[in-house]
Amino acid sequence: MVSSSDNAGSSSTTNYTSGLNASWEVDLFGKRRSIVEAASAQVSASEENFHSVQASLASEIAIAYTQFRVYEAALEVLERTVQTRSETSQLATWRNQAGETDSLESSQALSSLEQARAGIPSIQQSISQTRNFLTLLSGQVPGGLDGLLASGQKNIPDPALSLAVGIPADAIRQRPDVRLAGYQLLAAAANVRAADAERYPSLNLTGTLGTNALSAGKIFNPDTVTSGVIAGLSGPIFDADRIRSGIAVQNAIEEQAFQTYRSTVLLALSEVEDSLIACRRTTERLATLEKATAAAREAATLAQQRYAAGITDILTVLDSQRALLALEDSLFTVRANRAIAYIQLYKALGGGWSPNS
Repeated sequence: MVSSSDNAGSSSTTNYTSGLNASWEVDLFGKRRSIVEAASAQVSASEENFHSVQASLASEIAIAYTQFRVYEAALEVLERTVQTRSETSQLATWRNQAGETDSLESSQALSSLEQARAGIPSIQQSISQTRNFLTLLSGQVPGGLDGLLASGQKNIPDPALSLAVGIPADAIRQRPDVRLAGYQLLAAAANVRAADAERYPSLNLTGTLGTNALSAGKIFNPDTVTSGVIAGLSGPIFDADRIRSGIAVQNAIEEQAFQTYRSTVLLALSEVEDSLIACRRTTERLATLEKATAAAREAATLAQQRYAAGITDILTVLDSQRALLALEDSLFTVRANRAIAYIQLYKALGGGWSPNS
């Protein structure tokens, strides 16, 4: 602010001046726009990377939960087997005491019983360790999920018997890793355009616009505008080699991003196909094993009854019990594999899909 007064004191004037300094680079060839597009694509890629971690964590929790229920079911079967073999051992002891058999049968029955009992601590250890692993994956302190796991259904997860057909191949586009690779490709392409725009001149506008020029009638008057706007056109005449090298580098990065995207899509297709095959084949094997297990359970019951009646020997009973236990273990394994196959399919499709995706 400048203030002045004449000696006579007859007049006094006060002038206020201020200015707005600014500089702009006109995006004539889209360089700045391409840089913004590349940055936006990188942000989206970071988000998809986070989603990929989420999907992996969810599948790990589901698989660990399935294995936890498998161990619980196996423990229940083993405890039931111990009870059955204990009854067989007691019966063999009674028959030996009655003089119907020698001590060999009672010893064989007792050995089979203790062998089954020896497996209980191992399964209990697996249950405890898997529970702790689930707690860790859930971000809880040890014991934080005990109440929840105890209150829920203790069955092995059982997916649907039939699969949806006609899953579109482009459903894998919602996979986080595919989307991540896609955004990286978009960012690389935008960087190529930005590097290519370096070959062209850039237009810079600089200047100061004073407030005195903003009054009506003066803003368009060259005599009253207090500042000037200068346009500068600069060209990359002396940077040609650097610009060409930069374009070549960005082109190579774009090609690498394209190959990464292509390999990611092929891997996704392969994983989906493998998961579908696993779902179908484990379902087929499960149906067969369920029939075999039912037949073995009936055979073990009949052998126990025949031994109690003195019709068959102890070896037949023990063989039927061992066969039943082996089939039940295989049945649990296949049920777990089938559930895990569906979990892997869910993950391979990017966390599920719908026809409207």
